[in-house]
Order: sequence, then C-alpha cells, then structure tokens
Amino acid sequence: QQLKAAKQDRVTIYGRYTLAILKEIERQAHRFKQLPIGPVGRHIHLIDRKWAVAIEQAIGNIIPSYLCSCREDERVFLEILSRCVPPQDMDYRPSVTVMKFQSTVYQQLRIPPGNFTTILSMLNIDNPTVACFLIDQGRVEQRILMDNYETARRIMEKSAPPNCIAAYLPNGTEMQNLNVFRCYTCKSQGPRYFVEDLGEQIIRGEKECVTIEREILEAKEKLKETQKRVSEHQQTVVSLDETINEIKSKCGRFGKELRELQLIEAPNDSNIDDCENEVAEYETRIETIKERIKDQKAKSEVESPEYRQVLDDLGQARQRVIEKREEAEQCKSALQACDALKENGQRAVNELQRGLDENQRKLEQQEASKKFIETKLETQTQIAQKLCQERPTDEIDVKTVKRSLDTLLKFIETNKNLTLDVDRIDKRLEAATETYHSFNRTVDKQEKLVNKLSKASRYRGQQYKNLLESTAKLTSSCFASFLESRNYTGEAIFDHLEGTLSLEITPRGDELHKDTRSLSGGERSFSTVCFMLALWEVVEMPLRCLDEFDVFMDHVTRRTAMNLVLEVAREKKKQYIFLTPQDLSFLKITDDMRILRMPQPKRTLMQINNDHDSD
Repeated sequence: QQLKAAKQDRVTIYGRYTLAILKEIERQAHRFKQLPIGPVGRHIHLIDRKWAVAIEQAIGNIIPSYLCSCREDERVFLEILSRCVPPQDMDYRPSVTVMKFQSTVYQQLRIPPGNFTTILSMLNIDNPTVACFLIDQGRVEQRILMDNYETARRIMEKSAPPNCIAAYLPNGTEMQNLNVFRCYTCKSQGPRYFVEDLGEQIIRGEKECVTIEREILEAKEKLKETQKRVSEHQQTVVSLDETINEIKSKCGRFGKELRELQLIEAPNDSNIDDCENEVAEYETRIETIKERIKDQKAKSEVESPEYRQVLDDLGQARQRVIEKREEAEQCKSALQACDALKENGQRAVNELQRGLDENQRKLEQQEASKKFIETKLETQTQIAQKLCQERPTDEIDVKTVKRSLDTLLKFIETNKNLTLDVDRIDKRLEAATETYHSFNRTVDKQEKLVNKLSKASRYRGQQYKNLLESTAKLTSSCFASFLESRNYTGEAIFDHLEGTLSLEITPRGDELHKDTRSLSGGERSFSTVCFMLALWEVVEMPLRCLDEFDVFMDHVTRRTAMNLVLEVAREKKKQYIFLTPQDLSFLKITDDMRILRMPQPKRTLMQINNDHDSD
C-alpha cells in the first residue's frame, strides 16, 4: 500500500503520514523561525544504484527524519506531529534533530586513507545542512563500500583501516572491527527508499504476499496433520500405559501370592512330597510369568520401532506445544498493547462525555431561564390587560357631565386659598426628579461596572483554563522529546479536574509502564530528569539546581542525561548548578562551564584504624 501511494506522490515512501506533515508545515510556516528540513531522504540522490541496499543498511534509520534549527521550532514541529500522527501509530512517527543550519559542508573530515570508496562520495546531496547531519549522525565519511567479500573480510578481519568504522557489500552485508571482528548479514532483499521502478517493486511485493499466504496455508495444513498425528500418538501412549499398568498389577498379585506361600508353615511329613511338588510348580509358574513380563517390556520399549517413533513424535509435539505457548505469550503482549490503546480511547471518550454533559447542563439552564422569562411576560400581560379595561359602549349623558364639571369648578374656587404655593411645589418636584435621575445614573454606572467585571472574570477564567491546557500539552510534548534521546516513548497526562498527574513511559524494547515505581533505578532517574527539563521549559526561573540526579544511572544513561541537560542549559542561557558524586571526566569543558571538585578528606592513621575497627 505504501508503494502504491508512493507511485502517486513519491514523498509517501518516507512514511504514511509524510504528505500530511509537509502540508501542515506549509500552513504553519509563519510560526517557524526557519522552516524544518525533511525528510532527509528528499535531499539525497545515489550516484550508483547498486549500492542502494548497502547505503540503506548504514543510514536507513535517519533517512525519514527531520531537522530543526532551534528548540522553539522543534516544539512547533512536535505539535504538528501530534496532530498528524495518531497515538496508536507512534511507531510511524519520524525522529527530529535540532542542529544549526549550515551554509557549507564541513571541510575537515576524517576520511580513511587510500582509494576506498566512502558512502559520502557515493551520495549527491543538494543541501549543506543535510550533508553535515549525515556526517555528524551517520558518519558517512567513515563507512566504506567494497565489491568483493573476500577482499573486504581480509581487510576488516585483521584490523580496520584508520578512520574506518564499517565496510559494506552491495547486498547490504556489514563488517565491523572495533576490537572484535563482526559480520552482519542484511535481511532486506531490495531497497526501500532508493527505489527506481515503483511498478516493478509493487509487482514483486504482490508476488511475495501471494507466496507468504500460500506458505501460511501450507503451514496450517501441516499443523492440522501434526495435531492429528499427536492425538493418535497420545492414544497409543495411553493404551501402552494401560498395558504396562496391567502387567505391573499382575506382577504385584503374583508377588503377593509368593509371599503368602513363603509364610505357610512347614507341612507334616506325610504331605512333604506334595508340598514340594506344589512349590516347584509355583516356582515354574513364577519364572514363566517373569519371562513373559520381560518379553512384554522388551517388545514395548526396545524391540518396537513404532514405540520409539511414537516417543520421538511425542517429543516433537511437545516442542511444538512449547513454541505455540511462546507465540501465545507474544499475542498476550500484543493484546496488552491493544488494551493500552483501548484505555487511551476510553479516556478520550470520557473527556468528550464530560464535555457533552457540561453542554447539556448549560442548555438546561438556558431552557429554565427561557421558561422564567415567558412566565414573567404572561404575568405582565395579564396585569396590563386588567389595567386597560375595555371602554364603555353605552352613550354618556352630556347634561350629567356638565353638572359634574360645574361642581368641580366650584370646589376648586372654594379651596383655592387653602392650596400651597404652586412655585414651591414645582421646586420640590424638580429637586425630587433631579435626585431620582442622579440615583438612576449611579445605578446604571454600577450595573455597567458589574457587567464589565463579570465579563473580565469570565475571560480571565477562560484564559487561565487555556493556559493550563497549553502548558500541559507543551510539557507533555517536551517530555516526549527529551525521552526520545534514548529511544524511549511516553507522555505526561494532566487531569486538572481531579488534580492528578501521571507519567506513562515505554523504555526501549520494554512494555508500557503507567507507574514509575515499576521502572528500574536508572530508568526512573532518567525519566525524572526528562520531566524536570520539560517543566523548566514552561516555567521561567533564573536559577536552576539538580542534586545527585545520576546516582542510580548506568554509564550510558548518565552520559546521555548529562549531555541532554547541558544542551538545554546552553540554549536557555540560565544559571545551572549540578551536584553529583560521579566522575565527570567524559565531559568536554567549554568556556561557559565550570567544574568544582571537593578535595579528598584528610585522614590520620588513627582515624583509618578506627574505620577498620567499626567495619
């Protein structure tokens, strides 16, 4: 399928997600300081295609990788990988290397003397940074190519040439002589990346698939025949065991009869002859029975080739049963990996379910608010209808209205002197109106302020939530990036609702560990250092300290962890202080680094004797 996809777009030959990654890089180009370079294989071209298998054997693991110019670009690129590559396909995730982009290829190279053909001379590289990367990571200038097996073995077996780490044959065979001569045969029958004719490669792959399927069917048929033979042999073994048990029971019965005869008291003189004859007869029968037992044993164990064949077949069947048990263990480990993927999917489903429940709760609140407003509207409508009654339909008597008006005018004229001053009342009305408007303006301002504070509070809450999520994602991606320095995989899972943090780590060649307590001392120390570096990436502080972080690490892990910490320290330009009782002689001292060693304690002869006595 990958070859068929590569026939339409050749970049897919470097991985099933390569095309999606390149498109996402183009869309996110504004976030990079310098665009990543990759895959590395796009910038490599062979001068002679007969060395395709050998070159892939030497540098095939770094051909689909990518290059970034700084850690910030690496973080952006890792975010792109997390979007483009699903979690269940972590094996197809390409590696990322951070290095300074070069404008020219290194000039001073350690090349083997003589007329040896190196991998570097057999490659046409169109990017100086890629060439420098292959020199740094692949050491292509120190790997030679040779046509003849005998010549290569003669040269490499005695002692490798200076500045030569390995020699390769056209079929991919690798020879090394680093104190001990080793020869590795290549399992690949053809090239994977440097393919010239994709159609022919597809046809060859389809033929291989058909051949493998036919072999699988033949193996299944042989397995059925073998199981049938095993069942037959088991039935034969059961019948033989029954025969042997019958013979043993007869031997026991005859032995019991013999012991009973031996315990019989001596007969009288008159019956001595009869008893002696009877004893002789019993002895003859015993001898006959013993000879028959021996014959049966010889027939069943020695003389029968069928029995030996059955035993041999039974041993082979037991060996096949052991192999099937090993295959079952492998299937169990694969099933555990599937269960882990299932748990991750269940966790994602639970998160989506929680989001759905939250949205449902908000929807119910909106529905309740809507019902309350509708109820209030109906109440106000009913009040308005009561206040605004219908006008009377009967005609009004004019004379009655005139009499009422005259009565009111007389009342006003009579009580005119009793009323207060109109101007005074107007002033009081104006003052009350002004106070009312002033209170209204104050209330409006307070309501606007409350609304602004509410909006600001909601905005800050949302920003804080986004900050938590982005910080968690950045910490997890940095943690995974630092783990890749030793070919580990893992992630940091933050649960802000529960307030918990869990680390899931898969060491190289091991199973997934959801609890760091199940790791070894060195693995736990290395993962702790990686997690602390990831936290430092998101937490800014001018001074950073680590105390005895490499105590439980082996030499290789300690060297990797120290180089990783120093690389991060040089990029961040912060003050770092490391305390360790280990030897640091393997470090390369630079101007920005200083090592302080504590002097050895001065001990007198008396103190030494006291130490020995206490021991």
